[in-house]
Amino acid sequence: MTDEMKAQIEAAQKILDETHPAMFGTGKRIAALIGQRDEALIAESKAIAELARVIEERDAAVADAERYRYIRQHVHGENYGLTSKCFVFDWPTPLSNIMRGSVAQHLDAAIDAARKEEA
Repeated sequence: MTDEMKAQIEAAQKILDETHPAMFGTGKRIAALIGQRDEALIAESKAIAELARVIEERDAAVADAERYRYIRQHVHGENYGLTSKCFVFDWPTPLSNIMRGSVAQHLDAAIDAARKEEA
């Protein structure tokens, strides 16, 4: 609640208390209710912001899980002799210059593109 709003409420309280003595204190009760409402709105706003953050985090985790499942479905083993065994994944063509950006960015982009092609 802004200072201007508080001043307006206090002025309204004073007028109400002076013009309607039988309702003395009603202005203060109204002000208290307005303060409670404002606190509830602030708490709700914070909860909505936290929910948005959690949803964004969840969406990122879902995307990572989908990429992992895609890789798991397309990986196969290779045996290059007694000492050299590995898992192989035939990567799609990179979308951009692989010398720029992080490995994770390129892998995510390549996997996402391959998943779209299959869809």
